[in-house]
Amino acid sequence: MTEFLARELVEDVDAIDVTASESRGEVTLLIHASPADLGRLIGRRGRVIQAVRQVARAAGAADGARINVEVAE
Repeated sequence: MTEFLARELVEDVDAIDVTASESRGEVTLLIHASPADLGRLIGRRGRVIQAVRQVARAAGAADGARINVEVAE
């Protein structure tokens, strides 16, 4: 779902890659995007990425998982 949201936000959809890692019961999703699309993905004052994080956390909470979303620079 996070990959779908990220692809909808950027222009270079082929550059989007989401990797997941688990540590101490938390799942961290790392979004890789082209440098030109980082501004679109993060948004003004981080509002867009905060919304993506909220959606991911809500989806994870429904399954009993803790989800963190980070953007690779």
